[in-house]
Amino acid sequence: MLDLPEPLARDAAAAMFGMEPDELGDDEVLDALGELANMIGGNVKGMLDADCKLSLPTVAEGKDFRVCVPGSGVQTALVFDCAGKPFQVQLLVRQDRT
Repeated sequence: MLDLPEPLARDAAAAMFGMEPDELGDDEVLDALGELANMIGGNVKGMLDADCKLSLPTVAEGKDFRVCVPGSGVQTALVFDCAGKPFQVQLLVRQDRT
């Protein structure tokens, strides 16, 4: 799971599309975030020895929301900073069904 503020999302999308942040539409920003999630997830998946699968990217926006992935739990959460804008990457894993 990738959690970042909207200004950083726009900056990332602008870099991906070779545009200025204010030139982008909301759909382009959402597409870029989905692609970033795929890229990060694919790289993490490649580092794991276990058999694992990635879900399709889902983008949620806003300030007051809760993300719930039934049957999963946070394995690792890392916080980063990009140009003074913090963002977080979480690795969710399926919980044992016992």
